[in-house]
Amino acid sequence: MSIIFKKGIRMKKSLKPKAAFTIFLVSTTLMIGFQNCSNTTHFSSTPADLGMADLNSTAPVETVVVDPILDNTSNVICDPFSTGSNCSRQTTTGAGLIGNIYSLEAAQFNGDRNSAILNDYYNFGTKIETPIVLSELNIANRTFSDGFATGLDSAGLPVLLKDSQGNTLMEYFALKLSGDIMTDASTEGTYQFALNSDDGSSLSIDGISFILNDGVHNMRRKESTLSVELQRNIKHSISVGYFQGPKFSIGLQLYWRKCAAFSANNVCSGYSAWSIVPQSVLSH
Repeated sequence: MSIIFKKGIRMKKSLKPKAAFTIFLVSTTLMIGFQNCSNTTHFSSTPADLGMADLNSTAPVETVVVDPILDNTSNVICDPFSTGSNCSRQTTTGAGLIGNIYSLEAAQFNGDRNSAILNDYYNFGTKIETPIVLSELNIANRTFSDGFATGLDSAGLPVLLKDSQGNTLMEYFALKLSGDIMTDASTEGTYQFALNSDDGSSLSIDGISFILNDGVHNMRRKESTLSVELQRNIKHSISVGYFQGPKFSIGLQLYWRKCAAFSANNVCSGYSAWSIVPQSVLSH
């Protein structure tokens, strides 16, 4: 079913077993560059290139060779960017978003990795089969050098993902995450979203691209021009793409803000404050 977007008018899209999915056009778009960056930002040219649309990637699969694992529950890479998380190790159901890591090595990419975009990682990188779970997307801009631990070896030390050269994976990697977003009586409403990331990122809801913040850049915020009505107890699919180019600085934050008032023609006339999308509404 095609969707026609008209500024200031509610549009509905039929969902199979779900309730109506209402989309609003936000009257203005704000894009804030927190830091200047000399690298050119590259954007994909077609809807199929919006990061999460490439579900049939032909990227090779990497076999992670590790020492015998003592911690058998660590077959999921669980919130490697935060501490004290109650991240779920369940791969079938649980809180937060789940997905895979893609590693892009120089020999795999016919170009400068410093100018690679999301789809380059998905199409040419190595997909690592060990799943990764993030309970929420709130990685403030910081350095990252810890790598991705898949468990513990026989000496009780973390087993880290490494590239083909034996280097700990901490740069030139991407994440492809997916799951559901569902509100309850206290959180339902019409929302606008924003992504703040270093480097590139993307957001899709129910297969519709909301944000493309692609390319190599410093921490940069981009807001959606669409808003979506999230009714209580109705699940909507959500997909987030992210990549980290050259080490060491990373960052990925997913925000939302609720429409607090509507004008007579159903255009949002006021919003609440921005906040991180909470773990309580994300699941897989």
